[in-house]
Formats: sequence, structure tokens, C-alpha cells
Amino acid sequence: MKKQASLKTLICLLLALTFLFPLQAFAENGVFTDPNFREWDTEYPNHWKFVTEDLESAYIIQTGDGFMVEVFESYAYLYQKIELEQQTAYRISFDVLTEGMENSGIGAQAAFMYQVASSDHVFDTAEDYQTVEFFVKTNVDLEQEYVFRLGVGVEGYQCTGSAYFRNLKIEALDVMPDDQIVYTLIGSIGIDAEEFDFIEQTVVEDEYISPAASEEEEVKVTYNSIGVALSGALAAVALFLLFIGRHSPKLGAILQKKSSMIVLFGLAFLIRVLFAITEEGHITDMNCFKAWASIVYTDGMDVFYTSGGFADYPPAYMMLLYIFGFIRDAFSLAYDSMVYELLILLPPMICDLALAYFVFSIAEKKMNRSTGIMLALFILFGPVFVIDGAVWGQIDSVLTLAIAVSLYFLTQGKKWQMAAVYTLAVLIKPQAALIAPIIIAVYLRDVFTKGKTKQALIDIGLSAVAVVVVYSVISLPFKGTQGYLYVFERMLDTVGQYPYATVNAFNLFGLAGGNFVNYDEIFVLLSYKDWGTIFIALVVIFAIYLTIREKDSTRGIWIGAAVTYIGIFFFGHGMHERYVFPSIVFFIMAAIEYDSKRLLGASAFLQSVSFANIFYVLIYRGTWIPEYCIEPIAIAYMLYITYAFIAALFAGTRERTIRIEDVELQRFAERAALEAKYRFEEFEPHDDRRMKKKDYLFMLLITAVYALVALTNLGGTNIPERTEVLTEGESYIIELDESRYIEKLEYYAGYAEADLVVYLSEDGVEYHSGTQTNMIDHEYNKMFAWQFYDIYEHAKYIKLYVSHGEMELREIGFWNEAAELLPIENAYVLGSSGAKREAPDLFDEQDEVDYVTDYMDEMIFDEVYHARTAYEYLEGIYPYEITHPPFGKSIMTLGIRLFGMNPFGWRFMGTLFGVMILPVMYVFAKRIFKKTKWACASTILFAADFMHYALTRIATIDSYSIFFILTMAYFMYEYMQHNFLKEKLSRTLLPLGLCGMFWALGCATKWLCIYAGVGLAIAFFYTVYQRSIELKVILSEDYVLENKEAIKKDFRKKLIWTLLFCVLMFIIVPLAVYCVSYLPYENTAENFGLHGIWKNQEYMLNYHGDVREEGHPFNSKVWTWPFDIRPVFFFMANNMDGEHTAGISCFGNPILWWSGVIAVLFLIGVGKKGKLDFKGMPYIALMALCQLVPWMIIRREVYIYHYFATVPFLVLAIVFALRYLEENFSWGKKAAWIYVGVVVLAFICFYPMITGIVVPRWYSDFFRWLETWPFYNV
Repeated sequence: MKKQASLKTLICLLLALTFLFPLQAFAENGVFTDPNFREWDTEYPNHWKFVTEDLESAYIIQTGDGFMVEVFESYAYLYQKIELEQQTAYRISFDVLTEGMENSGIGAQAAFMYQVASSDHVFDTAEDYQTVEFFVKTNVDLEQEYVFRLGVGVEGYQCTGSAYFRNLKIEALDVMPDDQIVYTLIGSIGIDAEEFDFIEQTVVEDEYISPAASEEEEVKVTYNSIGVALSGALAAVALFLLFIGRHSPKLGAILQKKSSMIVLFGLAFLIRVLFAITEEGHITDMNCFKAWASIVYTDGMDVFYTSGGFADYPPAYMMLLYIFGFIRDAFSLAYDSMVYELLILLPPMICDLALAYFVFSIAEKKMNRSTGIMLALFILFGPVFVIDGAVWGQIDSVLTLAIAVSLYFLTQGKKWQMAAVYTLAVLIKPQAALIAPIIIAVYLRDVFTKGKTKQALIDIGLSAVAVVVVYSVISLPFKGTQGYLYVFERMLDTVGQYPYATVNAFNLFGLAGGNFVNYDEIFVLLSYKDWGTIFIALVVIFAIYLTIREKDSTRGIWIGAAVTYIGIFFFGHGMHERYVFPSIVFFIMAAIEYDSKRLLGASAFLQSVSFANIFYVLIYRGTWIPEYCIEPIAIAYMLYITYAFIAALFAGTRERTIRIEDVELQRFAERAALEAKYRFEEFEPHDDRRMKKKDYLFMLLITAVYALVALTNLGGTNIPERTEVLTEGESYIIELDESRYIEKLEYYAGYAEADLVVYLSEDGVEYHSGTQTNMIDHEYNKMFAWQFYDIYEHAKYIKLYVSHGEMELREIGFWNEAAELLPIENAYVLGSSGAKREAPDLFDEQDEVDYVTDYMDEMIFDEVYHARTAYEYLEGIYPYEITHPPFGKSIMTLGIRLFGMNPFGWRFMGTLFGVMILPVMYVFAKRIFKKTKWACASTILFAADFMHYALTRIATIDSYSIFFILTMAYFMYEYMQHNFLKEKLSRTLLPLGLCGMFWALGCATKWLCIYAGVGLAIAFFYTVYQRSIELKVILSEDYVLENKEAIKKDFRKKLIWTLLFCVLMFIIVPLAVYCVSYLPYENTAENFGLHGIWKNQEYMLNYHGDVREEGHPFNSKVWTWPFDIRPVFFFMANNMDGEHTAGISCFGNPILWWSGVIAVLFLIGVGKKGKLDFKGMPYIALMALCQLVPWMIIRREVYIYHYFATVPFLVLAIVFALRYLEENFSWGKKAAWIYVGVVVLAFICFYPMITGIVVPRWYSDFFRWLETWPFYNV
């Protein structure tokens, strides 16, 4: 028994030893699953994911001890998710052998995805394995998931060659290596974190992943982000221009009222709430704040920093988060609920408002109330404040408010109060410590200033007590088992978490390529860290000088603080994108102290550049950001820092005041009364704004020239003729002259939808299915266009069998490999009964069959919906396109009736309306500007716009809607120039009625026209208000007029009739017209009445509310439209050779649109001096905003052509600017007409790309100024 027991024991020990070795090996390398790549299922390892550009240029195979990848101008790597321990250093090593590896891309490499940690690039291992290693450390207290990759190249860095990998290891280290670069891994907080919180687009189920599917999204993000970045940056500039412009006194007078301020602050808060609930923000930071709030309340303050959780913020803000944790628990709020997230975002949003009020109160005290409220706008509606707090979720405004209050106390000599608040600021975020040197400098200056020494020493003592008290009150509840100074120890640890030259701060080191580069690496003789330290020291010295250079003044404190933050941000190492935030507020405060427009400009332009920086970091979620994004912003920062330092250095020298004239509203009321009196007395029914003979001549000349250009090559009138329709079970049989090799089949079909089975035969008896194309799925969106299908076989007979639906085949052709059209001997139709009859119509127009497609004989873009619907109206078929009201398609039927169902016919009416817009533009401009030359300039500029040309030459309803919008806008403006106090009522009702009629027609065409109705209503009621003010002036005792009572009675009568007339023309008539527009539906087999009309409105509303196909290649955000970034591609010719291109792109004339942005900014900021006549400009701005703003609110997918309705008003704004330049500068007259000439020249140069004319590819490339312009491909 004992021997048996001993034997059993020995066997157990042997078994234990047997398992011990692999377990030991696993313990040493237990982070990876299958680190030796031994477990494979068919082509790929089981526990790793394989990524490459495409499988034709890269492959992977298993070797005896690892794997090998080979790539040709591509990349290929394996990746795996791994878990690491908290606050641990690791050594990662592997062996690699390369063969034929070209020194390009990044070679063989291991890396952590979405981190900066990576091994060296390996290209040549001298025909032997080479061991590669690198070191990382985690900066979190909980286990974290990371994505590790190993292979050759990566997206954007293709390679050529082979690499063998083996012996992958990861080892935890007890001691951090001193002589090695150790990369810090940035993970999540490890609580309630979902997979997507820290990994994006990497965790997928497929063994093979191609990133090609995501390239489109990446491009979309790029061009849309450019538009948002530019819009946000220009919004900051616009606020500055508004402040210094001629309208600021009146605006300040209106906004300084208490009721106005309440509305203003409420609107600012509402905007932040909307952004907070609609934008995703920074997931990692938001998860941190939400988790900390939950943990600090659940676990208690005393164990918060010692419980093993990651927390790199000091305790002051944690106290506030404790309250949020309590609220979450009390109301059982879900962790990912909108309410809880909004609660977390409340502090920065409220502090934004508090900062605005702080600035307002200081400016009101030192200047006046108007200046204060106008300065508050910089914060209330400043884009960087909105994006930093409400969108990102960061608390920089909380920190800035605390620092600003402390510095204010310092400027007032209240030092112990300053010390208390400043200590609070440091305990909110460590960045507050950056201005400690200038605070110390102020203390020391007073110590060494005669007569202040004693009080200065007392202040130091009191300040020290305040620091200790505030520090103790805030830090002790969190102390637990830590030392008293634990806060500072944790701050030092936090600084070491980011050992990089820059962390997404687009500063000097970012411009030099140092983003996420270890700051110990050499940069021009010294390391980034050394240079950063030197620069920081110099900045601090400069800031101290600015602070204390005026011995008896404390106003330099604001400049010193502003320069400290912007200087350290731009020149320092380890900077994040948001560290510059406080400088924006401090420059505003400095501008108040010095009454300096230069310093205020420094704040505005800093906000502009900072917004772009922060926005791009949000877009790329803190991961690697391309250099083409960093460089322009870093250069802008460089230019800005030069300006800011000069402005700071010369502050107080030859300053231009920012003080706004504090005008009482009563003065504006008096001025309004005087204007009303002048308007009433000077009104004449006829004036020089009316059209003259020369106006008609110029108007007709411009219109005729444009009409000639627009109607030339509009579309063909000869397309394949209509043939009989085959139904299910019938076939087309085409017989060639002999058996030939067929590469492509080409056909042209009419109104049909069917499935065709393709059969081939040599003898006409035995048929077999085509091997390349055996089924043709012909849908309605392929009608009236040449379709190509590959055959790649020999045959004499081709049979197309209708397996489903109905088919109207109008013409067919076949091409060989030399692009030669093959002769057709005969064609037949084989009925379902077997009866066979000849069908010569199928090949009687072979001269129409072209290998290269042409827009002249095809439906393009949305013509397949709108022109098709017009055809259905004529044929009595229930229409397909019911997402817009019917009237536009009904107009389109007139062209089809005149010229037939061909491209010229279905495009004619739209082009005609595009032509007729020009006379309306001319008359409108003449009415506004009073002069023929400006009417000519306006009309020529609009005629030369690419979008006006391209969009009105295709069969969509946009031509009609824009014509109606401009016409209704003109007639409302015409009504505003009339006065029923001095005219017959009928004269005023005529333009008002015409306005209502065109609005009715517009609403029945496209809902876009309804937006214009908002502007019309505002303009109408403002006009009525003007009449009431005039009546009040007339009835005043000071005004001498005999028939006052008669005028008063007449006013009431005319006003009532006018309002009743509006009810008729803007409610009853539009409803009637809208319903009558549905008459084409009555010709269909469907039972369609008022109920059907109502149901169609419900359908349209639901449809437009759900159009959110973000994958559409040409969708673009509203913010991109003024910058002409992403056109819509209407047409591309198929089968072009590689040397030529032909396409139609819909976008704006870049000279016109880009200068339009400048013109708008110029008009906002135009000063008080010079000749000014902006009558009509407010109305133009109103109508433009009514067309643009709704697209900002709508959550559906939108396109650049939705901007078309705004373009006429943009042109008029440009002409306002041109007129101002001419009237105030000697060179203005020549400049205006040179500008018009350049716009026309641009139209001529881009004509082929907006028309579809064949041009050499180099020509298209030369004028493809932006990569997002699709001139010949998507």
C-alpha cells in the first residue's frame, strides 16, 4: 500500500512538473494570448486580428516559431487586446528578421494603437534575427485594456518587403529603467467603461480587416471639420468686428437693459445645453468626471485617493463632484443618462456665464454699461468657451474664474483674499500654479517698495494663513492615510504622466513634429525638455517685467498673467491644447485696464486659433493628429504670439479706445422719431431707383449672354426612340453579323424596371448563362441613361430574358476589347408563347451608341427623381418622387411637352427659370443701390456663380424655388419702400400681393421657400411698425399738419385692409395653390383627395426628418458651405481614357464665395467713419439668415446646394462692400470692376468642370484647388 501511495505521489509530482513549465512560461508572458503564434485556423492566427490594405498586396503565413508577413507598397499587421496592471513598467521585446525591406514607411514595428508608444522602425537586420525592445508604463490604478499591434507598416505608411517575427514577450519591471525612454500609456478609468470608450474602429469580428471602408468617413470628417474649424474661428473674429463696428453703440444700448441681459445670458446657457445634449464630447474626460462623482460619494472622500482608482485632479473639484454623486444616487440616475451627463457639464457652463458677468461688472465699473455687456459677448457666445465646456466637458472656465477673481483681488490690494481664492484655484487644477511667479513678484515688489514694506510683510503673513486654512479645509477630508502635503505629491506625479514635447498643443514643438514625441529626444542640440525649460524661464521673466514695470500700478498683472499662459503654452514642453484658455479672459481684462483695442484683438484672435486647436483634438479623440492639421494652426499661433507679445510690450502706448459710447435708448428713440419724420416728409412715389432705358438695355444684354451660354449644350433632343414594353416571360434576342468576342454590353432603356437574365449562344439554339454578367437588375434610377455590363465571352446570339417586371429597351450595342462597336445583323422579340417577331428598333440608332457616356443624352443626379416624376405626371402614373410638393415638377412638364421627353426637354424649364432670375436680380439691386452700375455688378456676379449655372441646368426643382424666393424677397422690399400714409392703398397692396403669390408658388414647389416666409413676416411687421411711428410723429403737438385726425382715421382703415389682404395672400391663397398643385395626382389611378394631400405632408415631414445617411459621399455640414469645401458631383463620363476627364460638379465660384465671407466680416466691422448708406442691408441680412439658419438646426443630412438660396443675398452683401470701397477710397472704383472681372474669369476657367465638357486631365488637376473638389471622381 505504501509503495502504491508512493507511486501515486510520484505520478502526481510528475504531472505537476509537467504542467508547471508551461504555467511558468505563461506566468512570464501571460499578458498575450498565444504570443508564439502557434494556434492557427486556416489562414490566420486564432487569437490575433489581421489588418491590411488589401489581400492582393500583402499576405501572412505561419512559420515554425512565429509568422511572416510580406507586403508590396502596403501594410500588414496583427493586433490583440491586452490587459496591463496599474502603475507598472513593462519591457516589450520580440525578434525580427527582414528581407528586401525598402527604407520607407515605418518598416517592421510593434506599437500600442492610439498611443505614442512604439518600438524603433526596423528595415535591415543583416540577414539575421534582431531583438527589438521598448518600454512602457501605465499611469492608472486599475487594470486597463490596450491594443497591441505587430507587423509591417501602418495606415498611411506603406512598405515593401518581408519580415519574420518570433519570441514576443512582455515583462513587468520592478524598477523603472533610467537609461531608456519609457512611454506612458493613457488608458481609461476602468469604471463602467464600454469597449468604444477607449478603442475606436479596431475591435471587429472579421479575421481580415480592410480600412478602405473607413476611408470615406475619414475624408468626410476632414472636410467637415475644416468647415467647422473655420466657422468657429471666424465667429470669434466676427465678435471682435461687431464690437469695434459702427453698430456697437446701438447694440450696447439695447443689450444693457436688465431684461435684455436676462435674455442674453439665458440664450447663451440654452446654446450650451443644446450642444451638451447633441454633441458627444471627449469620452475619456467625461467618463472620468462621471466616475469620480460616483466613486467619491459611494466610497467616501477619505479613501478616494487611496482606493486604487485613477484620479489626477486635486480635491477641490472632487468636492463638487461629491454633490453630483449624491444627486445621482438620490434620483437613481443611470450612469450614461443624459441628465447625469448634463449635471456633470453644469459647472463649466455656469462658470462661463459667471466669467461673462465678471467681465461685464469690471468693465461697467471702469468704463460704462454698454462696453461691459458688449465685452461679455466674447464669453457668452465665444466659440472656444462653448466647445471647451459644453462640448468637451472640461472645467477650464471653472479654473479661469477662480484665477480671475484672485487676480482681481490682487489688483485691488486685497492680498489675503487673493491668496485664499488662488489656493482654491490651485486645488481645482494644477495649471493655476503657472502664474505663481508673477504673484510672488507683486508681493516682493511691495516688500522692497519704500513705504509699503511693513504692510507687505503683514500681507504675506495673512496670505500664508489664508493658504493654510483653505488648503486644510479642502484637502483634509481627502487625506485619509496620506501625508499632509499629499496634494503636491500627486501633482508632481501627474506632471510626469505626459513626458512629451507636446500633447496635442499646436505650438512651436507641434510645428516641429513633436506631438507625442518623448521630451527627452534631441531637438536642435538640446532635448525638447531642455528647450522647453529655457523658454519657460524666459517667458516668466518677460511676464514678471510686464507685471511690475509700472511701480504704482497693478494693471500689469493682467498682461503678465495673459503672457504667462500664452507664452508657456507656445514655447513650453508637455503642453495640452487647452492650457492657453485663461489667456483669453486675461487679455480681455488687460484690454479693460489699458483701454486697448490691440489687447482686445489679442483675446479675440487667440480665441479664434484656440478654437481650431481644441476642435481638431476633439475630432481625432486625442489620438494621433495629422501634421497637415497641426501645421497651419501652429503657424497661426506663431503669428499670433508675435502680435500678442508686441501688443503686451507696448500696452498703454498710443492705444485706440474700446470704450463704447454709452447712449441712452431714449436717444435712439428720438433719432427714430426724426428718421420717421424725414421718411414721411421726403417720401416720393417716384425716384431715381426706378428702371430707366439704359437699365433695360444692360439687363437684357446680361440676360441674353447668360441665356446663350446656359442653353448651349444643355442636352440632346435626339435620344433612342420609344419601343414596345416587354413583360415577364418575354425576351429580346440580338443577332450579331458573326460570332465575336464581346467585352461589354450597352443599352438605353426608357421608363421601366425589370430583372433580365443574360444568355449567350453561338447557333441561336443552345444558350448558356453569361459567366461574367448573368443577371441585369434594371431599376427605375437607371432609365434614360446608357448602362454598361461586362460580358467577356464569344457569342453570335444574345438573349435578354425578362424574368421579372417590365422592360422598354430602346437601343442596344456591343463592344469588343478595342472599344469597337460590333455590327448587329438583326434583333427579335420572343413572346412568352414562343412567337418570334423582328425588332429593328433595337438597333436602328447605332450612331447614338457611344463608348464614352455624355450628360447630353442621359438623366444625371436627381433627374432620375424629378424628371421621372414630371414624365409620370404626363403619363398619368402615380409619381415616385413625393418628398417635395408637386408644382416644380409640373413646371418641368411644360419643357417636355414642348421638346419631348429628352434631356433638353426635361432641363429646359429649369434653365429658363435660371435665366429669368437675372432680371429679378437686376431690378432688386437697382431698387437697393439706386445706380445702374451696381445693378449690373450684382447681376453679373450672380450670373458667374458656378452653382447658379450648374444647378439650374439640370432637371431639379431648385431653379424654381430660388426664383420664387428672390422674387418674393424683391416684392416685399418693394412694399417696404411704399407708404400707405401718402399713397393710395392699392399701390402698396400690389407688391404685397405679388409677394404673397410668389410665396404661394414657392411653397408649392419646395418647403425651402417656407423659410423665406419668416423673413417676409418680420419685414412686413417692421414696416407696419414704421408706419405707426410716423403716425405718432404726425400726431405729436410739435408737428404742424392740418388733417391729422383724417390721417389717423385713414391709418386704421388702411391697416385693417392691409392685414386682411395679408390673410388672403399669405394664408388662403397659398393653401389653395398648394392643394391645386396636387392636380396631377388626380390623373393617376390612385384615389387622391384632401386626405391624400394631408398624408403626403406627414410623409414628407417624416422623410426629411430621417434623412441621415452619413455615408453619402457628398453630404456636407452647414459650416462648410461658405468656404466651398465639398461640392456635389452631378455627372462623370464613363470609359474615359486616363488622359481626359469630363464631369459636372456643383459648387460655388470660389472667388465669389470666399470673398463673400470677407465681405460679411467687413460689413460687420465697418467703422463709423466714411460715407455710409446701408439702407437695405438689414433686410438682405434677414433674408439670408432665414435661408441659412434652418439648416443649422435641422438634424438631417444636408448638401452644399442647400446654400443656393443664400447666394443671391451674399452677392448683394458683396456689392454693398464694393460700393463702400468705391465711395471711401480712390482705388475703390477700379478695384470693384477688377473684382467683377476676376469672378467672370474664374467662371470661364472652371466652365468645363461645371458643364461636363471633355478636357485634358491636367487641366482639371490644375483647377482642383481643394482635394475635396470632385472633378472626375469621388
